[in-house]
Amino acid sequence: MLPTHREYAPRTGDGFAYTADKTHRRSLWATLRIWSRRNPALARVVSVVAVIALALFLYFNVGRPSPTPTIPVAIHSETQPVAGHDATTSRKPGSAETLTRLGVPSAALKDQVKAAVEEGRHSKVPESVVQAQSAPIAQTNATSGASDTVDIWKVRRERVKGAFLHAWDGYRKYAWGYDELEPLSQRGRDWFGMGLTIIDALDTSLIMDLKEEYKVARDWVASRMTLEKDVNANVFEVTIRVLGGLLSAYHLSGSNDTALLNRAVEVGDLLMLAFNTASKIPLASVNPALKRAAASHDGGDSSTAEVTTVQLEFRYLSYLTGETKYWKAVEDVMVAVGGLEKYDGLVPIFINPISGQFSGKEIRLGSRGDSYYEYLLKQWLQTNRTEQSYLTDFDTALGGISKHLVAHSKPSDLIFVGELPSGRDSHSIHPKMDHLVCYLPGTLALRVSPSGRKVTRFSLSKTEIDTLEFAESLAHTCYETYRRMASGLAPEITYFRTNEDATEDLDVRGLDAHNLLRPETVESFFVLWRVTGDGRYRQWGWNIFEAFEKWTKVEGGGFSALSDVRKTPPPRRDRMDSFFLGETLKYLFLLFSDDSVIPLDQFVFNTEAHPLPVFAIDGDFAQKLGSVSSSS
Repeated sequence: MLPTHREYAPRTGDGFAYTADKTHRRSLWATLRIWSRRNPALARVVSVVAVIALALFLYFNVGRPSPTPTIPVAIHSETQPVAGHDATTSRKPGSAETLTRLGVPSAALKDQVKAAVEEGRHSKVPESVVQAQSAPIAQTNATSGASDTVDIWKVRRERVKGAFLHAWDGYRKYAWGYDELEPLSQRGRDWFGMGLTIIDALDTSLIMDLKEEYKVARDWVASRMTLEKDVNANVFEVTIRVLGGLLSAYHLSGSNDTALLNRAVEVGDLLMLAFNTASKIPLASVNPALKRAAASHDGGDSSTAEVTTVQLEFRYLSYLTGETKYWKAVEDVMVAVGGLEKYDGLVPIFINPISGQFSGKEIRLGSRGDSYYEYLLKQWLQTNRTEQSYLTDFDTALGGISKHLVAHSKPSDLIFVGELPSGRDSHSIHPKMDHLVCYLPGTLALRVSPSGRKVTRFSLSKTEIDTLEFAESLAHTCYETYRRMASGLAPEITYFRTNEDATEDLDVRGLDAHNLLRPETVESFFVLWRVTGDGRYRQWGWNIFEAFEKWTKVEGGGFSALSDVRKTPPPRRDRMDSFFLGETLKYLFLLFSDDSVIPLDQFVFNTEAHPLPVFAIDGDFAQKLGSVSSSS
C-alpha cells in the first residue's frame, strides 16, 4: 500500500514521486516508445487526442474561474469585506433551499442512506472488540480521490448520523435531563445541571435533518431547562455550550422560535454577573442558584483563552436582541487584553481579573491558551471581515507561533507546535502538544480562504502558500498521532522526540494516553477539505470514525472515552462528553457532506462547533453600538 502523503516522499531528479510509481512509469514509457515507432500514424492521432483531453481537463478543473471567486487575501495587509454580501438574509426552514443547505438526501439515495443510518444506530459493538482482537484499522490512500464518489460519501455521512443516533439513544434512555451520559454505568452525570448534551446536540440534529430528535430536545429546553443548580458553573463552558448551542439552534430553525431566544437571554444575563469587575476581565464562574460570580481555584486567576472565547456568542446575542450590554462586556475584555504586553502576539495562559494583568509567563496553544487565537480570526469573520484590528492581531500572533513555537521531530521530521513554560524566558521549546492544538490547521486554512471556498495554489501569495502548507503539515502530524497508536485513536497529549538518534517520533506517556472523543483533528480535516478539496482529509476522517466505532461504541447506547489508546483493546472510561455529539460527530458529518451544507462564507463556528451566522454591523444596529463598534 502506498503512503498517503506525497509531499513526504523522497525528492528525486524528477520531483516528488513514489519509487514504485517511477519504476512503473519508466517501464510503461519504454513500451510506448516501441509501440509508437511501429504505428507512427496512429501515435500522432493518439497524441492529438491526448493534448485536447489535457486542455479540456485544465480548462474545467484548474484554469477556469469560479462563479463565486474567493476574495484575495494578502496577509499583513488591509483585507476588504465581501462586496455585496448580505449576511443578514436568512432562509425559511423547510424551503427547498434550506433543505439543500442542511444536506437532506435526494430521493434517489433514500433507501441507501436509510440502511446506513440504521446500521450505524443499531449495529452491535464489533465482534473484534468483544473478542479483544486487535486487527489494524484499514488505511486507504484517497489523495487521488479515485473512490471519492458522491454515493460513498453520502452513505458514510449517514453512517455518522447513525452513530449520532446511537449516542443520542443511550443518553435519552439512561441520562435524560442530566448534563452527560456515563455509558458503562448507564446513568447520568451532572456538571452544571443544564442538560448540556441536549443543548449541544440541538443544532447537530437540525443539520442532520433529525426532526423528531430536534423536537424532543427543543421541547425540553422550552419547558424543563432550569438555571437553579447550586454550583460554580464555568463561564466559558456555559457560554460556548449552552449560549452558543441555543443561539445556533435559534438561527438554524428559522430565527422565529422565541422560546430558544428567551432561554439564551436568561443564560446571557446569568453570565453577565461575571463581568462586573473593575478590570473588565470576567471572573471564572457564576453560581446559578445564588446568582453571583466566583473566582477560579487557580489562585483567583482566569484562563486567558476562556475570557477571550465568549465574544462570538455575546456579540450575536446583542445583534438579535438589540441590547448592547452583551457586546460591550466582551468588547471591553478584548480592549483590556489588547493593551497588555505580548510576546510577538503570544499571550500567557492566565490573567488576573482583579489586576487585569497576565499572571505567570507560560505560553501554549493547548489548554487555556488555544481559543484566544481562534477567536481573533473568527471575530473578524463574524462581522463580515470589517473589524480589521482582530485580523491584524491574529497575523501578529501567527508570526509569533511560527517564530517561537514550531519545531520538528525526529526521525520523521513531523512539524509540531510546542510550549514555552517560561514564556520569553524559556531556553527552548518544550516538545509537548495537546490534542487541542489540532484545531489550528483549520483556523490557518480559514486565514488563507476566509470564505471557506476551495483555492488553487497559483492564486495565492507566497505567504498564503506558506500558511496553507503549515496547516497541511500540522494536520498530517495530528493524523499521525492517531495512525501510530495501536487503537487508531490519538492520546490527549503527545510529546515529540527531537534528538538526532531518536528512532520513534512520538512519546506517549501513561497519564496522557487517554482519549476523550475530542473533535479538534476532524474539525481541521473538515475545513481543509473545504479549502483544498484534497481527498485524504475525508479518508483520514473516515479512518478515525471507524476507530471510534470499533473501540468506543457501547452496547445499548452511547460511546465511551478510552484510558489508553496504546493498547488493544483499549480500556474504557465511563464518560461521554457532550462535545462528542455537539462537535465530533457534527464535523465528521459535514466532512462527508457537500460544501453547500453550512457554507463557510455564511457561518462561523464557535469553539464548540455551533455555527453562528455572519452578519454586518450597519443601520440601526450600528447606531445602537455607537462607540462600541468604533473602538474596534
